Amino acid sequence: MSRGVFQPVGQVRLTNVAVVRYKTHGKRFEVACYKNKVLNYRSGIEKDLDEVLQIRAVFSNVGKGQYANKDDVQMAFGTTDEDTVCRLILEKGEIQVSEKERHHVQDSLLKDIVGIVAEKCVNLKTGLPLTTNMVESALKDLGYSVKQNEPAKKQALKAIDMLVTQMPESIARAKMRLQITCDATHRDKVHETLAALEAVIETETESGGYSVVFCCEPSHYRQLDHMVLKELAPPGSLQLLSSNAGATGISKPPARPLRGRHKEPDNNQQEAATRSSAPAGDTAASDHQPASRGEGDNETTRQKFTCSTCQVGFQEAPEYRSHCKGEWHGFNLKRKVKKLPPVSEGEFAELSLDINLYLAVE
Repeated sequence: MSRGVFQPVGQVRLTNVAVVRYKTHGKRFEVACYKNKVLNYRSGIEKDLDEVLQIRAVFSNVGKGQYANKDDVQMAFGTTDEDTVCRLILEKGEIQVSEKERHHVQDSLLKDIVGIVAEKCVNLKTGLPLTTNMVESALKDLGYSVKQNEPAKKQALKAIDMLVTQMPESIARAKMRLQITCDATHRDKVHETLAALEAVIETETESGGYSVVFCCEPSHYRQLDHMVLKELAPPGSLQLLSSNAGATGISKPPARPLRGRHKEPDNNQQEAATRSSAPAGDTAASDHQPASRGEGDNETTRQKFTCSTCQVGFQEAPEYRSHCKGEWHGFNLKRKVKKLPPVSEGEFAELSLDINLYLAVE
């Protein structure tokens, strides 16, 4: 004979539930629901209370299994009908979630917002769309906070306005690429409208009608759509080709020149220039120097340690090791990776001075 699990009569144990809490008249009322069903009920997808509620009852504390007092329910809602009270709590109450679930929802909403912002914005410095990492880092620097009660698209538009306002030199709203197709008689009207909106025309065709592809601000889409529907007789149409046209038509800030980053002349060119400017006798003497290498004084001045990166030599090992640990050697290593010629020690000193002065001014 099977035995049932003993459960106290005055205690209701509910696990794995979503609690909807509603506070009014100084009292707290709760209902126990299935997870992910509350949002479906509020959006109108689910209307059956049995599919939303785990039990048709009003609680004062779901976790402890305490039912709400009927006098309190009558005072707060004006009725004791459980179905009516449960529907009011579902519509007006707040969904209670755990801390982990709240963080998960917030991170998921932030990813959606960052994705929309990256899709609708462009980097002014590179002319390329923004990366999600760049957008997320910029929003965190500006102290942007996610609101769980608002949709991602609405919050993304607010985030775009914040980024464009706070970082006008780096981020701009990407322009839309649109196409208007109409009769050739409306060509002047279309040109006049696009000029007023400061749109950038890319291509125009007039074969069998008039068609123009252009880029404009997203805020002008409604105005253009109204113009095509009302003022351009059929078969006028407005088509969206791309929601992100890159940096087309966006004025970029002037690039700030960096001193000391010009391309160094080749060693062969320097040697040729030196020979051409030297007298004939000196040129002849210099031509004979390679033949006498390794003889006489060159034997004593030959360097034992040579840095191929900086093209300099050293007599002692400590000097060579000190050079390899210095900033000049590290700078030339970076230039070598980028396939650029090395700079001399004097040029590096001037470049370092220019950079320090530039940073001090900034």
